[in-house]
Amino acid sequence: MIINTKTKNKTQTQKGFSFIEMIISLSILVMISSLIFFSFNSLNNKQSLDKQVDFIKSSINQTRINAINSKNAVNQSIQFSSSSITYDGKTINLESNILLSYYTTGTSTISFYRISGFPSATGTLVYKLQQGSTVISTSSIIINNLGIIE
Repeated sequence: MIINTKTKNKTQTQKGFSFIEMIISLSILVMISSLIFFSFNSLNNKQSLDKQVDFIKSSINQTRINAINSKNAVNQSIQFSSSSITYDGKTINLESNILLSYYTTGTSTISFYRISGFPSATGTLVYKLQQGSTVISTSSIIINNLGIIE
């Protein structure tokens, strides 16, 4: 902004920004920054949930493959709890903010039968990303009657 000031036959020009212009510019910058931050945080949370669900799907598939290959000559099982999964003798804890919300399989343990790989139960597992008491996002895993994840 240019300000002209006249003093006894002289004109002085002052260049610069007024206080109000600076406040408006800063407030616009803060609003844009907050939008970017929250968008990035939301994307990061969704990626975290997707990564954990992909790991669970991989574990289910590995359990089914072990059953088809008759590993240890027994049926293979995978057990789901609210914050962990257990398969092949290992318990893996999920990230603290990712929980099993509910399942429609009728049981928290699914066995895959030797050679056929068919599951003892079919249905949906729903995992949620939760912060405090707020559910941020959910993701589903569907196991069909052939033991294949859809």
